[in-house]
Amino acid sequence: MVPVKPDHSRARRHLMKADPALGAIIKRIGPCELPGAAPRDPFEALTRSIASQQLSTKAADTIFGRFCDLFPPARRPSPARVMTLSDDQIRGAGFSQPKVSFIKAQAADARSAAEIGRGLAALPLRGELVSLGEPGLASGHPAIGRQPSAVTANHGPII
Repeated sequence: MVPVKPDHSRARRHLMKADPALGAIIKRIGPCELPGAAPRDPFEALTRSIASQQLSTKAADTIFGRFCDLFPPARRPSPARVMTLSDDQIRGAGFSQPKVSFIKAQAADARSAAEIGRGLAALPLRGELVSLGEPGLASGHPAIGRQPSAVTANHGPII
């Protein structure tokens, strides 16, 4: 995760305008000081969540750190780079074999969805939502379950 200094000013202005009583409380308390963090990308966020399933935060952080060490120099996993690793290399970071399978399936699905998204972006469908139910995409992903995957012609895959 990348530390992010969130900007709550727009939400603050909206709430103060929408509800004068709440606005008075917000003025008295001051600006929101909640910290924020954002994943670098959706693939990394999902991989981190797979790492942390049924583990303590410390153990998950250690395993995910070892996993990121497999991707020098930036320590950033990507679907393409994950697919170049053997199962044994990923297991060496501390993942169980089922989690290795989930990570590899996610990497394959992300690559397929990105290819479909690039193809759809070239079509004159701008803004239409296309539902993809083919096996091998997120619809049958073992770590996520049966969710329909969707791709917009404007923005590429929604993973």
